[in-house]
Amino acid sequence: VEGERLMGEIETLRKTLEEEQTQSTKNAQEYESTLATYTSQQDALNAQIAEKEDAIATLTKDLGASQKQIEVIQLEMEVLQSKVDEAAELNSYNTQLQKELDAAKTNLAEKTSAMETQMKEKESMISSLE
Repeated sequence: VEGERLMGEIETLRKTLEEEQTQSTKNAQEYESTLATYTSQQDALNAQIAEKEDAIATLTKDLGASQKQIEVIQLEMEVLQSKVDEAAELNSYNTQLQKELDAAKTNLAEKTSAMETQMKEKESMISSLE
């Protein structure tokens, strides 16, 4: 009787052990499946991070190039402004010279007229002396 009871307990323990082993195997499979899913997600996220880092690096290079272009354009604008300023100075100088030329022409015309008047007077004097 004692032997049968022990055999029954052993059989119960064996079934319990088999159930535990089955559950343990099932848990291990679920863990492996979950781990594979997490690993796959991690790989996908790492790939996305790498893509974003590449995009950031490209944008940073583009930004640097754009900043250099802005600097070049600013220098070109400074050169053009300098040329505009020079042209304005030349226009002012040309206007001044034009005024001086006009004054000189007026003066010349007045002197020419006065000389012509003097010549006519002298011609008239010469004619009267003859």
